[in-house]
Amino acid sequence: AALAGSAPVDETSMAAAAEAIGRLGPRHVLVKGGSLRGRAVDLLWSQGRIERFEAEHIETRHLHGTGCVYSAAITALLARGEDVAAAVAQAKRFVTEAIRTAPGLGGGFGPVNMHATQSR
Repeated sequence: AALAGSAPVDETSMAAAAEAIGRLGPRHVLVKGGSLRGRAVDLLWSQGRIERFEAEHIETRHLHGTGCVYSAAITALLARGEDVAAAVAQAKRFVTEAIRTAPGLGGGFGPVNMHATQSR
């Protein structure tokens, strides 16, 4: 939100935020939309094109580590030679499964399952 100049509230503003950040110089920008209402939609701005990644929204309070797990999975997939869009797609499936199979630790906001098996 700070880089884009405003907080995204829907897919239109997510795309605008991604484009605004893209104008700052990066070739790829991923804007997560998991906290928006409805389906969990992320947008990848990649060298001027927007690609949409959608998954079910899982109602849970066990979301601690979601962004870190997502970015680490993308990084690992890129290191294995995947292109950016494929890495994001696979990481999105992995993090969705990590949320779905969260162990439910503690009485507050618990962690996701970092040992989830990626669903295909």
